[in-house]
Amino acid sequence: MPRGHAACQTLACTNRILRTEVMALAPGRSVQRFQIRPITPDGKLVVFDEPWSSRLAWLQLLWLADNEDAIRARFPGGGPEKSRAFKEFRAFLYQAKAYYVAAESTEGVASALPFYYSFLNLAKAELLLSRGTSFLNSSLGHGIRAPNPARGVQLDRLRIINGVFRWLYTDRLGHGPPEDEIPVARVLRNVRPLGYEFDHSGIGAAATYGGWHAIAIDEQRMWSIIALDTRLAGSSSNPTNQAILRNFTPVQIQRNWKEIFGVSLRSVVQAQAVLESKYQQPVERGVEGAALSAHFEKQSAAAWKALAGIADFSHLPTHDFIVCPHLYESRPWPMPASLAAYATLFYVSSLVRYAPSLLDPRDNPRQAWLLSAAPAEVAPLLLHAAVNRIDATHSFYWAPEAMRA
Repeated sequence: MPRGHAACQTLACTNRILRTEVMALAPGRSVQRFQIRPITPDGKLVVFDEPWSSRLAWLQLLWLADNEDAIRARFPGGGPEKSRAFKEFRAFLYQAKAYYVAAESTEGVASALPFYYSFLNLAKAELLLSRGTSFLNSSLGHGIRAPNPARGVQLDRLRIINGVFRWLYTDRLGHGPPEDEIPVARVLRNVRPLGYEFDHSGIGAAATYGGWHAIAIDEQRMWSIIALDTRLAGSSSNPTNQAILRNFTPVQIQRNWKEIFGVSLRSVVQAQAVLESKYQQPVERGVEGAALSAHFEKQSAAAWKALAGIADFSHLPTHDFIVCPHLYESRPWPMPASLAAYATLFYVSSLVRYAPSLLDPRDNPRQAWLLSAAPAEVAPLLLHAAVNRIDATHSFYWAPEAMRA
């Protein structure tokens, strides 16, 4: 359950501070119709009319493991290289499934260990699609190192080294980590499924917030509109605010915002900010069908690119995407929720192996309560992210009742 920052009525900026009293926001552009559509890296998506489940996720992944023709073309290299990559890919997926099943039957925080090895194998399968088998020939380490000795969440820092995590971060974001160390407490701020536990443990405040996306259309153009469930606040030099305001302009919140963004009238959630994209795509008069769908895909992809580094997939149907603020307000350090969850699971699994006393509720009650929740809470987010990256379908799971207003 993420928490918002201090209230902010407008995004007008004076003395480099987002102020609350400057002026009312302008109304949005006049539109004729809206298209409700989540954002994805390529604008494409697949919608399942059933809720997310690990059963369905593994069904999608193992289809690829058992059907080489469905995945072979995506491996780099020539024929022999593709054949070798597929063999390793299939093995990684089946190992990942075995570890996941073992984790589900493991009691308590000890499940962090098999869960981590499940997602380590899925990460290797993902890297095969972007790097081929070349990375298997190098020193294949975790790519992340926990402190030894560990001292606890508020003091520990994770060190990023060559290996799986660094390569996964680089391939997903298009650039390497800005620094080689990250404080565990800052990483936990961006683990959305642990928002409730992080807040209530007293260790820190959750930072992520949810967003919705729709495409507005008039006679000549279309553009993106996003709604956020938290107001933007803080300095205009904050890299998260800069990333959003570089490509979007705040406008008045429409009375019918739930209709525009497809949010159920039963929901008590409220939009705290609505912004229009500065990018507008020309649309020919009367365009419909496949041609219009192509425009929608292009617009969706443009919105994802505009939020690059701070947007991540939502594994729940409550939002279209998750905003994951930079780790620092003073400098850029992107950390999407799925990567933050991966690093957190690695950290907890390292405590299980080497410092289990830090997970003892008698000696460390708040920390133990927070970290003991991590394995089961982050597993669905990580599995959903793996499906989207490996299957490349950008799947959204909406139960039939979600279609009711």
